[in-house]
Amino acid sequence: MPNEYTVSFDAKGGAVDPASKGVTFDAAYGALPTPVREPYVFVDWRLDGATVDAATVVTTPSNHVLSARWGVSIGGGVWEETICDEPISLGEPLVAPSGEVVVPAEIDGRPVVEIGAEAFAGNTAITSISIPASVTNIAEGAFVGCTGLKTVAVDSLRGDRFSAFLPELAETVERVVFLDGVADIPDNFFEGCAALRSMDIAESVAEIGTNVFEACSALATTTVGGLEMYQGWVLGYDEEASPASQVASLEIPEEYEDETARPEGSPHHGVPYPVRGIAAGAFEGETGIATVELPESLVFIGARAFANCTRLEWIAVPEGVAKIDRDAFRNCTRAQGLALPESLRVVADGAFANGTRLQSVSIPQGVEEIGGCAFSNCWRVTSVSIPQSVERIGDGAFADRRLKAARPEGSPHLLRHGRWCRGCSRDARRWRRLRCRSGSATSRTARSRDARRFRRSSSRTP
Repeated sequence: MPNEYTVSFDAKGGAVDPASKGVTFDAAYGALPTPVREPYVFVDWRLDGATVDAATVVTTPSNHVLSARWGVSIGGGVWEETICDEPISLGEPLVAPSGEVVVPAEIDGRPVVEIGAEAFAGNTAITSISIPASVTNIAEGAFVGCTGLKTVAVDSLRGDRFSAFLPELAETVERVVFLDGVADIPDNFFEGCAALRSMDIAESVAEIGTNVFEACSALATTTVGGLEMYQGWVLGYDEEASPASQVASLEIPEEYEDETARPEGSPHHGVPYPVRGIAAGAFEGETGIATVELPESLVFIGARAFANCTRLEWIAVPEGVAKIDRDAFRNCTRAQGLALPESLRVVADGAFANGTRLQSVSIPQGVEEIGGCAFSNCWRVTSVSIPQSVERIGDGAFADRRLKAARPEGSPHLLRHGRWCRGCSRDARRWRRLRCRSGSATSRTARSRDARRFRRSSSRTP
C-alpha cells in the first residue's frame, strides 16, 4: 500500500528488538521498542532532532530510521550522553537530580571530567554532592542557587577547581567531607564560609594551610587539657580554659577522645583521634611557652605554628614529622638546641629563621628540600652538613657569613659563608647572595665585595 513504510531503529550501540516495524503515513507510530545499553539509560527516539514517541504522527513519506538517545543517570538526574569513547562532561540535565548526588569517577570506562555551568544551577532539591578526583573542572556558577545543598564531599583538591571553596556555596554549606584522595587543604580555603559547622578530615590529609580553621567561625571544636582541637589537629589554646600567659610548659597529647564529633551510637564512638598536626599560627606569639613536648603521632607542623615564641628554649621535632611549614619557628630567639627527625622531608621557607641562640644544625638524611631563609640569621651556627638526599636549597637558606663550608662525601652541595653552590668544580660553582636577615636586596657594591671574597676563599680550598 502506498501509505505504508518501514521504520528502522538505530540503537546507537545498544540492543533493540524488533529492529524495525511498519508504519502508516499520517497515522501515529504506535508502540515503539525500548532499547537496552548498560550502564546508560534510554531517553527517547529521535528523528531529525525531534522526539518521536507512540503518539507522534508519521510525516515522512518514505522508509526512515529512528535513532536512540542515551543518557547517564546520576542522583536520579539524567544527562544526555552524546559522544562515545570520550570523557563525560555534565551540562544541563534532561531530568534534574535530587537528594544525595554521588558523581561517579567514570561511566562505562569513560571518566567524568567536568561539571558545567548549568549542571546543578538553580537546583534546590539536592542536599549533598560527592565529587570524585576525576573531575578537573567545575565551571563558574555550577552550583548557583543550590540553597538546599548542605554537604559537599571531595576526593581531590588538585588543579584550579578547588583553589578556594566554591564561592556560591560559601554561605549555605554546613559540612565538608575530605575523602582519602585529599593530601592537603590550601591556604584560605574556607574564606567566607560562615555556615560551615563541621568538616571531616581524612587520614590522608597531611597538611593544612593558613587561615583554614580561622575562617570557620561556626566550627564546633573540642577542648582537651586547655588546647583547642579539631579531628586530630591542634588549633591553639582555648583561652577561656587555660590562659596562655599562665602556661610555661606545653605538652600536646598523642591522642584524645571527642564525644562531640563521635557521639554515642556513631560507628567510631570511643575511638580516639591521633594528634597529626599543629595548625598554622596555633601558638604564634605565645611568649609564655618555655618548653614544648610534641607527640610522636605528629606528621605536620603548620606555618608560624610557634613563631615569635621568644621564651622557647629547646626545639625537638619528633620522629614521624614529614614537613615543617614556613616560618614555623621563626624568631624563637632563645632556643639553644634543635633536634630534627629522620622522617623529615621538607623544611619550608623561614622555618627556623632568626634562631640567634641555636648552637648547631644537623640536617638528617632523607630531607629533600630546605626552603629559602630556612636558617637565616642563625649566626651562632658555624657549620652545617648537607646530606645527599637534599634536592633543593632555597635562596638564603643559611644566610650568615660565619657559616663554614660543609659537604659530605658525594654530595653536590657546597655551603660557604652563607652561600650555597651545586657542583664540585670551581668553574661550575654558582653562588647567591643571601638576603633574608633584613628582607631587602643587597646593594650592588656589597654583592661585588662578597663575590671577590668568595673567589679568594674558594681558591684556597682544596
